[in-house]
Amino acid sequence: LGLESIIEDKNYILTADNFYKMVLIILKVRAKIPVIIMGETGCGKTSLVRYLASNLLQQEFEIINFHAGLTEKVLTKRIEEIKKKALKLLENPKILPSGKIKNDIWVLLDEVNTCNCLGLISELICDHSLLGEKLPANIQFIATCNPYRLKKAGIEVGLIRNRKEVAKIASLAYTVNPLPHSLMNFVFDFGSLSKEDETLYIQNMLVSVIQDQELRDITTECIRESQQFIRNLEEASSVSLRETKRFV
Repeated sequence: LGLESIIEDKNYILTADNFYKMVLIILKVRAKIPVIIMGETGCGKTSLVRYLASNLLQQEFEIINFHAGLTEKVLTKRIEEIKKKALKLLENPKILPSGKIKNDIWVLLDEVNTCNCLGLISELICDHSLLGEKLPANIQFIATCNPYRLKKAGIEVGLIRNRKEVAKIASLAYTVNPLPHSLMNFVFDFGSLSKEDETLYIQNMLVSVIQDQELRDITTECIRESQQFIRNLEEASSVSLRETKRFV
């Protein structure tokens, strides 16, 4: 699959499930199939793509964080910058110690459905072009998005019932836009972390702040159980590993 080696990263836990997802991404990339990963916030989508591109494949890696305030003008400028970098890499590729040549740039479009530029994003991913102009072949786009779904019944608070649009947005689990059909065809479900994997991630985060193994195990269990309690009370998206990172 082109993996140079399993490079150790103390900030990342490589599980069997993660490795399976990485293989799936690589196969899609090789087959020239757009990759759009959908999953709950904080389930490891961004970390997985970063680890795959930077550590395992040792490619150049860029990330564009999307949000409601991102405009097409700003996105276009960012892609133009990446385009220049890609052209330079074609002229002067990165040569690894093994002698292999690396001249691709993996670009992560993170949480694409939080902005209003989905038409431009669809062109980037499906047509590999920007405003009608073809992009260099060594740019590889990977997109992530959050599910477009309603909150669990009974937890909506403060909805303005006489304003249908406001009520609709407020009832969504995430403040996101529905993906266009051109992108929906390529979405694959990232899923959620298993109990075992979540425990491993939390333990890894606590290593630098709690030296005692027994105390770290107890703290890990407390954090995991408290998060599960909130999920049962509300829903899956109410807490994630991001809360653990803030705690640490």
